[in-house]
Parts: sequence; structure tokens; C-alpha cells
Amino acid sequence: MRLHLVSDEERSSDRPKLGLGYLASYLKKNLLGIELSLSFAQDDYSNDIEKAKPDLVGFSSLTHTFNSQVEKAKKVKEKFALPIIFGGVHISLVPQDLPQWVDVGVISEGEETLLRLLKHFKKTGKLQ
Repeated sequence: MRLHLVSDEERSSDRPKLGLGYLASYLKKNLLGIELSLSFAQDDYSNDIEKAKPDLVGFSSLTHTFNSQVEKAKKVKEKFALPIIFGGVHISLVPQDLPQWVDVGVISEGEETLLRLLKHFKKTGKLQ
């Protein structure tokens, strides 16, 4: 199974957020065969997704990056028709902002929830 994560942080950030790093290490430790790839804010995420050929795409955002991450996710959904998972601080604080076309929103700490979602997806081919 392949998961591509799209971060809202820039690659050159002096103080990187650790959230996606925690998720990645947790998934690698607990989900056999997971392949992870990552795009940062300024990367060509669409090209990265095309190359990685993921089964799912996850987006993370703070409040000030939420709208731009939603736009990226919408383009991914339209172009690749892949399941979209959204997490991060904004969606945890304001879950009603999750667009209806997003497949799943992960609230609060995501390690356990994402692991359960991916195991379910691996077994059934569905997130829900």
C-alpha cells in the first residue's frame, strides 16, 4: 500500500513540524509493506503523486494554510480520483470545515486513527 502525504510546511523551514514525521515512523513500525512519499508546500505535489502512484493521499494543514490545502486536495481528487484523508490542527479545531468530498477527516493525534484507517483500506479497499 502506498500513501502520499502533502505537507503545508516548506521544505526549508527552520522549525519543521514533527506531525508527519511521527505519522510516517508510526506507520512504518506498525503497518507491514507501507510505502510513504511526501510533498512539501512548494513542491510540485501533482507530479510527485503521479510518480509515486499512491493508493491514498493525506493532507495536513494549520488554519492559515487550510484553504490552499483544500484547493490542492480538490485538484488531486479531480485529476487522480484517489481517496483523500485530511488532518492537522485546523480540521481538529473546526471539523465542520471539512469539505463533503473529502473521504475522511482525522481529528486530534492521528497515529492510531490513520493506522486503523489504512489497515481497513488494505483489507477492504475502502476507507469507510
